[in-house]
Amino acid sequence: MKQLHRKLCEHHHLKYDGRVQYRMFLKGAGFSVHECIRLFRSEFVKKIPAAKFDKEYAYHIRHSYGLEGARKDYAPLDCEQIIAGNAPGHGQYHGCPFKNWSPSALQTELRRQGLSLHTAMEITQQASAGLYQRACRALFDELHPSSAQYTTKTMHNGQDASTSRANIMRHPNEYLAASMATYVGN
Repeated sequence: MKQLHRKLCEHHHLKYDGRVQYRMFLKGAGFSVHECIRLFRSEFVKKIPAAKFDKEYAYHIRHSYGLEGARKDYAPLDCEQIIAGNAPGHGQYHGCPFKNWSPSALQTELRRQGLSLHTAMEITQQASAGLYQRACRALFDELHPSSAQYTTKTMHNGQDASTSRANIMRHPNEYLAASMATYVGN
């Protein structure tokens, strides 16, 4: 999700799959439909007229929240759905970085996040072996040394669900909740 946000701010646009993945993540993170529209609009209007955004893009955000079309309230994508989804093409940034990025691009990003060369290589090897969620978990553990004690209650799909450390790599929103909990001392 960090990559999607970074690219949204860099290019002031995301292609369809990136928009869907990121807006559904934001929805799962607790953004209201208005906050989500405001975020996307603030970037998109740097390249397109506001009227075009309001006409062509805001509808799809409202649709994702169940406010347009069939009025189905869509759930955020979990890791399995993201991993199984279409690989990003040229100019696309959606998907799982552990699956879709080249080993060199992944290793560069891991180093940029402060990991040692050795640790970055280990995580990259896990990803190259198809162990995407294990690689993601290893990254989480490196970035959150106190994460072993993480246990909290989260809302997922409208139901109260106990989320333990084992579940952190099943959903990007659970990763976010676990990350936030380690920083606030939960």
